[in-house]
Amino acid sequence: MHPERKPSNIDAAALTYALSEVPLKAGFRSLADTAELKAPYQGPGICALKVNLASRPDFYLRLTRGLAEASAFILDSGSKADVVRILQRNLRLSKADEGEASYKVLRLSTTLDLAPNPAAWKSVQRIVAKVNPKIAQVDLDSILDASFVRNLEASGFLAEQRKKVK
Repeated sequence: MHPERKPSNIDAAALTYALSEVPLKAGFRSLADTAELKAPYQGPGICALKVNLASRPDFYLRLTRGLAEASAFILDSGSKADVVRILQRNLRLSKADEGEASYKVLRLSTTLDLAPNPAAWKSVQRIVAKVNPKIAQVDLDSILDASFVRNLEASGFLAEQRKKVK
């Protein structure tokens, strides 16, 4: 700390999970955990222009399958060591506890519920519309496409992936 500066008091701060580990270990309290707020949340998803979806449906179906397989791998506790190692390498984390903290966050935010969540998108729309009012005019039902996820559900593929999660 600079010798001429006085320490400041922090009444509250919003922190990511990865950054919250150190203060919590130091005795700070968590007032709210967003994972426990039960707010609408959009988990993993794919965004694409409708023209691209229409011109390459097989590609987007395979991409959705890959997203489901990756999510199942992350959620399978038997894959924990591999997932932590991948996180450490790709996020360039040098400490084992950083890898563990990142894994914990990833597990909290990963789901096999891949279909678009209209409630979550409506929340995003409401927030973004405060900056750009034109966003409020977008009909979300006309742009959200759950057909690829429905296809994977109907084929039994997602049920297979859910069985892999231990």
